[in-house]
Amino acid sequence: MPRLTDVRERAAHYQHKANCRKKEHNRLVQVNYYLSKGMGITVIILTTVVGTRIFGYFSKMQGDSGVNYQIITGLISLLAAVLSALQTFLGFQERGEKNKIAAAEYEAVNNKLSTFFLRFQDSDQQPATYQMREEAISALESIIGSFQTATENSPSLSPAVEDRYFEKLNNKAFKS
Repeated sequence: MPRLTDVRERAAHYQHKANCRKKEHNRLVQVNYYLSKGMGITVIILTTVVGTRIFGYFSKMQGDSGVNYQIITGLISLLAAVLSALQTFLGFQERGEKNKIAAAEYEAVNNKLSTFFLRFQDSDQQPATYQMREEAISALESIIGSFQTATENSPSLSPAVEDRYFEKLNNKAFKS
């Protein structure tokens, strides 16, 4: 008699992977948001300080202390320009959006797998047929294709993140 247990175990493996990646991309959405906001607020504060009366006040000062303050003000202005350029170059906001899309794609895969588990149950009351097993394999192959598409479209995760979620996956496998 055919069983669906092995197909369901494979589906559970992909569900765990999709869940881990979704959580990591959601975490990265928050990280990129705070980096973008933090750097943006710093740039605003620095440019405001330089652009206000402080610059005019220091330029009126005479002697060595006036020159020192002008140099400090110039350095703050340069720092603000560098931070502004870095903010644009690093693109935290764009990265956050890409991670948000990736998390949504992995959530879609997770939802398909949940439906898969509802559709293909393996129990003694309703034994699986060969046709049902083939349908389950075909459905799982389609879902794996969606998972691979999500992986190709998403920003890559660092090797440390990949190792962490594979460790979770292996620990879960050993406990079952």
